[in-house]
Amino acid sequence: ASRNTADAFIKEMLHYNIAEYVAGGDGRTHPLQPTAATIERFTGWVTAHLRTLDHIDGGDRLARYLERPEMLATLQPLVADGLLASKPVREPNQTFSLFIWLNNGGIVMDWLMSGIDPTHAGLERIPTSVVSIGDFAKWLKLSRTHLGR
Repeated sequence: ASRNTADAFIKEMLHYNIAEYVAGGDGRTHPLQPTAATIERFTGWVTAHLRTLDHIDGGDRLARYLERPEMLATLQPLVADGLLASKPVREPNQTFSLFIWLNNGGIVMDWLMSGIDPTHAGLERIPTSVVSIGDFAKWLKLSRTHLGR
């Protein structure tokens, strides 16, 4: 990426409260760290995914993680590397590509799936926890039009 692209990316992270500057830079460097809100959201993501895996195979990943929450700092780079190295994540098949072709599609899909009551699985139309498309778009910082795509 060019210097301008990297600069714009960092400014976006700061603007959307994803990262913040670490106090005490030496004037030449400006280290960043994830904000508390970012850590909280990632922790929620990890919890949801570990719970799901445990429900699939009866494992105890979530319980082990909750016993050592400081492992988040070790887990995050492994998750990021795994996702970036995964061809199905980078190039999803047609079933999922409709949702994740836009930048926030993965979030949209995760949110929709996490809001489904499993007892509704046999229904012709399955309700989710999303009550208002407008509020959902605002929460995602997307226009309603972009979310609809």
